[in-house]
Formats: sequence, C-alpha cells, structure tokens
Amino acid sequence: MECQSGWGQFQLEDYPVGQEIDLLATDAEFIGCLGAKQQRYESENAALGIQTSEVNTHLASLHPSELPPCFVAAGTQWALPTKLEERQTPHGAWKQKKEGGYTAVRGVGTPGSICYIGVKRTLEFQLHNGAKTGWIMVQYYKLVQGMDNLAIDEELIFCKVFQLKDEDCDLQLSAIRGDQLNATPLGECINEEALPPPGAGRQPTRSRSAVWNHFTKMHKKNDPRDVYAACPRCDGMLKAHSKDDGTTHLWRHYRMHLRAAATH
Repeated sequence: MECQSGWGQFQLEDYPVGQEIDLLATDAEFIGCLGAKQQRYESENAALGIQTSEVNTHLASLHPSELPPCFVAAGTQWALPTKLEERQTPHGAWKQKKEGGYTAVRGVGTPGSICYIGVKRTLEFQLHNGAKTGWIMVQYYKLVQGMDNLAIDEELIFCKVFQLKDEDCDLQLSAIRGDQLNATPLGECINEEALPPPGAGRQPTRSRSAVWNHFTKMHKKNDPRDVYAACPRCDGMLKAHSKDDGTTHLWRHYRMHLRAAATH
C-alpha cells in the first residue's frame, strides 16, 4: 500500500514547520515540535498583550489535498462538536477514527515507568455522502499539569496529513506507516510485549474508585468535567467522568488486559 502527503497550494503558514520534522517522526518528536511552536506562540502573544490568537485559520476550510503535510493550528479551529464527533468543511467532514478519540503519548522515561507528555487523535476525511477518501489527519496535543491531574491543552495543536492509497485498508497499514503511527491511533491495539504493572500510570487523585489505581486521570484544560482515563497497558483513553460515564467500562477494559496477559 502506498501513502502520499498533500502538497496543494496553500498560503504562507503561521509558525511554519517546513523541514523541522518529517512525517515519519515519532509521536514524542511531534509533541516536542509542538512545544517549541507553543513557546513562540506564547511569547509573541505576551509581547502583544493578548492571551490567545488565531493560527493558520485559512487551513480549516481547505480540501485535504490542499493542506501542508505538517502544520500547527489553533485548537478551536479543529475542535469536534461533542455530540457529532465530526468537523464539517465545504468539501466533506473530518471524523474521528475511534470512539473516545484520544491516545496517550509517552515521553522518554525509565523502563517500567509511565511518562505521558501529550495525546493524539486520528481523523479521517469523508465526503458529504459518506464516501471514504483515504485522507487521514493525526492531531497532537500537549499535556500540562493541572491542580490534581494532567490536563489536555487544546490551545495550539500539531497536525500531520497524508492519504492512504487503498481506501479499504483502514487498519492494515504498511510497516512504515504503522511505525509512523505507532500502531495505535487507528484501532484498539494492545501492547503485549511489555505490560506495566497495575498502578504504574497512577497520578495523585481524589477519586474514590479503586479502578484509578490502574489508570492515569486526565481532563481537558478548559473543561475539567471532560475527563479521561489513560490505560498504561495500551495508552488508550476512555471517557471517565464519574457521574456521566461511571467506572464499569474502566473495570472491563482493565480485565480485558488481564485476560490478554494471562494467555501469553
């Protein structure tokens, strides 16, 4: 299967990426590049006496083939309506590839430890009639330390865009492309090679349920009620507001990994 990037005609980018990073870079490298861009973004806003500013707003309405392969943008431009889980454009819609949307991204840490530095989610572009186009967007978000838990910072995001030539092979990536995506954003993948012990991803928390001994709690920086549980075994993230979502599905997910580990 072949993949290609979109190199259409586009305006001069704000905070250009250029040759600073390759499409085949690791997830941690994309988060690192985002961090560098965010430092510039924050320093320029501070010099202007403002807190937020628009970045690459002209890209949100373009066809995927017109987008640069890597770019940064204001998170509000690519936010997905909570109920619809899709972003409409004049050409079609960007839709989430999996329920829940996010996958946690690890930084460089000691063996057996969990060091989350960001999250990512994968979108696919479909025409208005629902036809798939093979265009994929992977979005990266930084994590910051909140009052009690890690918080997903949506102010500035990093996006990479490419096209899968075979539209019928959503989950059958080539070796190169699978390595690029770390094999997790396009499906529920279990890393059975090195399962961390229970509690390895635990963060200080006031949550009452014992299930939080086996997950890392995160929330949206601008919406503390939008809570997620990151699994230290597969880095998948599940919706986890105590009242809206409960904990039954977290226990089910945890036990799924226990069963998988017991069979290997």
